[in-house]
Amino acid sequence: MKELAYITDKDIIGKEGLTSKPPRMTSRAFLFNDKGEAAVAFLEKVDFYNIPGGGMNEGETPEQCLKREILEETGYECEILAYLGYVLENRGQADFSTRSDFFAARVSGSFKGIDLTERERELNARILWVSVDKLKELILYANKNGYREEFQKRRNTAAVKALEEWLDSGGKHIIEKQRSSSHL
Repeated sequence: MKELAYITDKDIIGKEGLTSKPPRMTSRAFLFNDKGEAAVAFLEKVDFYNIPGGGMNEGETPEQCLKREILEETGYECEILAYLGYVLENRGQADFSTRSDFFAARVSGSFKGIDLTERERELNARILWVSVDKLKELILYANKNGYREEFQKRRNTAAVKALEEWLDSGGKHIIEKQRSSSHL
């Protein structure tokens, strides 16, 4: 398991302070479709873009959590292609911490329908399919600035770096092979 980043209040607001609360465990994926596009979660009511995924249920592994969250949010089952690493966030000011495990994955099978939480429906959550460059632009630069958002930008920056390393070390070939085989 590779730690991609450990982010604290010192990094975000320049002040010391850690929470001792155990982290909320989450799994997120850079999910690719057969056109080579990546999924980005968009919460329209708050104008926020994120990497699809979410919180782990008791007894789930990170992989099980990822597959459930991707199915709920995108309506597609997924095949995990690679584990990219994890990011720890310790938000002392908010008395909150989280660990996000990141994966590269691809859509498998046909659309099954989304199953959003009430909160996600209230925020008008939806999935956009975009190029990798557009995904990076949206999750790294388009979001508002604030305490929580700055943590998320740092987390996503570390994850994008891991994705780029994976793509450069052969992952791009896997995505392109998937795209070309789906058009035969």
